[in-house]
Amino acid sequence: MNLKRLVPAAVVILISQTIQAQQTSLSGTISDSSGAVIAEAIVRATPAGGGAGLTVITSRTGAYQFPSLVAADYLIRIETPGFTPAERTVTLLVGQSLTMDVQLRPAQSASTIEVSAAGAEVSVTTSQVGGTVDPNRMKDVPLNGRNWLELSLLVPGITQNSVNSVPLGNSGGRFQLNLDGQQVSQNSAGATFGQPQYSRDAISQFQIITNRFDATLGRSSQIQVNAETKSGSNEFHGSAYGYFRHDSMNAADPISHTVLPFSDQQYGGTFGGTLIRDKLFFFAGYERERKPSTVYTIPLGFEPQSFTFATSYNSQSLLTRFDYQLSGGSRLSLRGSYSTDTTPFTGVGGNSHPSRANSQDRAGYSVLMTWTKVISSSTVNEIKGGYNHYDWLRLPLVESQEYRFAGNSIGGPYNYPQNFNMDTISLRDDFFLLKGTHSLKAGAEYLQTWHTGIFQQNIRGTVLSFTSTPSNLASIFPVWNDPKTWNLAALGPISQSYVQGFGNFDMNIPRAMYGFWFQDDWKLKPRLTFNLGVRYDLDNGVWDTSFKLASGVVKPRGGDNNNIAPRVGFAYDLFGDRRTVIRGGAGLYFADIQANQIIDQQIFNGERSIQASRDRTPTAPLNLLDPFNGATGADFVSGKLPVGPQAIQPVDSRATTPYSFQASLGAERQIGSNWTVAADWVHWRVYHEWLRFDANLFFDPATGFNKNPTVVGRPDTRFTTISQFQTPNAAGALYDGLHVDVRRRFAKGLTLSAAYTLSKVKDSSGGAFSTPNNFFDPADEWSLSGDNQRHTLNATGSYNMPWGFQFSTFYHYGSGSASAVSVAGSPFGAATTNRTFKDGTRVYNEAQFNLPSRVAPGYTVTKRNQFEGRPIHRVDSRISKSFTFKERWKATGIFEAFNLFNHSNFGSYATAVTSATYGAPTQNANLAYAARMLQVAARFEF
Repeated sequence: MNLKRLVPAAVVILISQTIQAQQTSLSGTISDSSGAVIAEAIVRATPAGGGAGLTVITSRTGAYQFPSLVAADYLIRIETPGFTPAERTVTLLVGQSLTMDVQLRPAQSASTIEVSAAGAEVSVTTSQVGGTVDPNRMKDVPLNGRNWLELSLLVPGITQNSVNSVPLGNSGGRFQLNLDGQQVSQNSAGATFGQPQYSRDAISQFQIITNRFDATLGRSSQIQVNAETKSGSNEFHGSAYGYFRHDSMNAADPISHTVLPFSDQQYGGTFGGTLIRDKLFFFAGYERERKPSTVYTIPLGFEPQSFTFATSYNSQSLLTRFDYQLSGGSRLSLRGSYSTDTTPFTGVGGNSHPSRANSQDRAGYSVLMTWTKVISSSTVNEIKGGYNHYDWLRLPLVESQEYRFAGNSIGGPYNYPQNFNMDTISLRDDFFLLKGTHSLKAGAEYLQTWHTGIFQQNIRGTVLSFTSTPSNLASIFPVWNDPKTWNLAALGPISQSYVQGFGNFDMNIPRAMYGFWFQDDWKLKPRLTFNLGVRYDLDNGVWDTSFKLASGVVKPRGGDNNNIAPRVGFAYDLFGDRRTVIRGGAGLYFADIQANQIIDQQIFNGERSIQASRDRTPTAPLNLLDPFNGATGADFVSGKLPVGPQAIQPVDSRATTPYSFQASLGAERQIGSNWTVAADWVHWRVYHEWLRFDANLFFDPATGFNKNPTVVGRPDTRFTTISQFQTPNAAGALYDGLHVDVRRRFAKGLTLSAAYTLSKVKDSSGGAFSTPNNFFDPADEWSLSGDNQRHTLNATGSYNMPWGFQFSTFYHYGSGSASAVSVAGSPFGAATTNRTFKDGTRVYNEAQFNLPSRVAPGYTVTKRNQFEGRPIHRVDSRISKSFTFKERWKATGIFEAFNLFNHSNFGSYATAVTSATYGAPTQNANLAYAARMLQVAARFEF
């Protein structure tokens, strides 16, 4: 194809009032009633509510394109001499690319403007798989807790029963959260350690791409979340609201069988408008929450003893933004956000011991500035620069050693106190060029991140493994928060390995991340579009943390610099009417590298901090009251006494960046003017996932496991455990699923949608800190994933009734997800996630076991994640009544019922197969599993 002979569409961008978060576009052809194209017609897009608009001029082929719009409601006006102007109203969702053709009538045949609404058209030029939560569902769907990310359940492919801070379980490196085009997800540790908080009333809408996002997005091997904040317009608008719950309106907890003390108050407001009409717009939103609640736990091994504790969650969030149109082709936007949350008693639930409790304080804030500039009629450039911060502080409530029994740990967490700080400065450039039938995007991104803070691991001492779990734990630990009453002498004879840390625990991981991409959405034929892209990512610095262990046991490594990710897709307009699309494609996607394991390497290397360690021997059992025979940390740090063997935590010099191969094939169809139905087969496979190995063990060919280090010692006598982070060939994940989405857009007061996912997920790792049952056979870890849920259905609807009433409801069904299992003891003396027991050991519910062929003689191995929970059924409903006065002012009273039919939903279970309570439900404080709750609320809006 000779590109020089193709005439590009002439694009003149007059910037809108809001910042783009993810490329959203509208294109089509303008013609007359005979089908002849109309060149040089003016096509203007104006956001609902007024404000600055965008204007394009059709090419000589009648084509127009808005390559970069903000997701919003628009009035599209087309006019040209000799024809009657036409207007169309259209709703564009974030990340959506729509096509809309318009035929103009001759001026003499009509004297009035032709006005009509565009239908719920499908995107016929993009092939990625995902879904968008639009402004109506952001506002109308009842949510217990009002966490906007909980609405992720409305997107096919999200198979969680609850969403707290991430819409997937095993999220290490597989997830990114982008706000107005700025990456704001924290990657110091697992995503579940926390993410920045944003009020539901500050988010306009968001998109989740569950498969094959284009080359402009990276650093995730599974999904991307693209959220767009609200903004001001030419009209002043705002709200004030309060939502209230109390245990007097709750049903009995299904675990404790009593109504547990609970209260919740959420209140806040928003305000937006214009400071200079058509020039300067603003928006601000603030929200605060206070939620006293109750923790109920029955610790494993302490049955039937139970504990009840009062706690409280307190949070606040603030978001502001300004949008300024410098000129007709230049705009400057600024957004800032801030959030905090505190919990004085957390980390306990299900069957954990209350000594595991900690206090938690988290905070996040970010700023983003965007400058968009029209360079010519066919090119646009956008520059983003910003700063993002996230931190947390966790302090143990019990200052004690930690004792790791199989299936449960007792004592203050070994890795607390901890204070993690993440600071990122980012700079991004996106260049857009329309060249004939090619829609080209190229760009580069730079992120400079610092992970700093303090990570005092093992400072009170940790027993890594025991030969068995005592049957009288309640008498050994009589007072949960008073270590002076604990009978440590009874634990010494069965303790196998002990470690305690001394010295410097400060961390500093600077990392420079680079990204480069090129994307071509090539309209090869009028009905066929190819989505071609390639991306390159480099995380320079995260691998090299100046770990220069004098012993040479670990070789320093450089960066992983070959992360080139090609991506290809197609979209075919089956009948040429833009109502049916066949789509598919495949590509590579590299994961983010979370800093936690790299931080461990920097600190716990036997030099910056000393990890003094001892293994029990047949002639020298451990004395937990005096593990080092009178030696103190000061003796080791000063060099007064030799340290002896240490426990270190290096990253394998052969480690690489995990990546996924993703593929999909599907179709979407518009039915009538308001219904759309989509179905996609989705596949992904993650390679070289993280696992943690003890690399200092002898192999026993007789059993296929390690030899017991307490009996035969270790290969490298300078160390005890060498906890090495690896990315072996045997570690990964595999997913196949059918994603079905049905929607009825708002019409005659009724909206409906349903998202169904039929899927199967297998994996061999739960994240970087997962340890295999057998360090010499990681392939035996393959089993159903903790993210596996065969059937997931989410449906929602709302109906505007007469006299200002509205009814809305949300239904969630999950067929039951997999949970990890464990076995008491450690028969081969390794500090691992043990699932091996001697034949003849008393275990429970044997019929549920799925026994593999690879077992040691005389031993049985249970499969990983073999326990499947019970199905989840939850119906949340809302009825509201609105009163309108003075035209634009509206007051609304709201009554909501969560888990309306009080179905007993369980999110946690006792999964130690050698415990008599195996399979019994335990408390999960997540509101998704709560008994019926009622809520009252009031809103005022204008």
